[in-house]
Amino acid sequence: MKNLALTLAMAVLLAACSSGSTVSPLPSTVNSQFSGTFKNQNNTQNGEIRFDIAEDEGGNIVGNMIVTNNTNIRCIANGTLAGSSNGFNISLITTQTRSRFLVITEREQIVGTDDNGEPIIETTSSEVYRDSGSEGVRDSIDSRGLRTTISTTREDVTGDINIQLAISNNGNTISGTYVADASLCSNSTGTGDMTLNRI
Repeated sequence: MKNLALTLAMAVLLAACSSGSTVSPLPSTVNSQFSGTFKNQNNTQNGEIRFDIAEDEGGNIVGNMIVTNNTNIRCIANGTLAGSSNGFNISLITTQTRSRFLVITEREQIVGTDDNGEPIIETTSSEVYRDSGSEGVRDSIDSRGLRTTISTTREDVTGDINIQLAISNNGNTISGTYVADASLCSNSTGTGDMTLNRI
């Protein structure tokens, strides 16, 4: 019996002994389903999440992560899970590919006047990544004749989400934190908490 199986078996055994009931042997492969919620640190991304996990013959945890009822654009999406357990702690990784949008803004501005009193115009440029958007170029000219150009380009990026969970409540609850690679989420939105209960 491998780590996850032993951990869950111990949790069931402790609960059974305290209640006076008997315990049946667990199979060599333990399949578990958990459902719960996640949210990032500044609570701009949250939703419901489900894990279907099992311990394979090699002693590793494998399974799937399913995200439902998300309230907004999120860093976390459906994916496969892989990892291991150590006592009452579980470490999981999911590798995900998602789209992000590079927004380049070029803006003309008046920085002064020349010797003839004519305006001196310079163009500034800024770049930012966003979690949502649509590709294209937008031009606008204000009342002073100054142009602003906004270009949006979609990029497909791949990165990992590392999940660290603790087993509690007689093996019926797993809770902890997740951290997404910077390539997946902008503005540090990819760090947060999740709590799931056995279905």
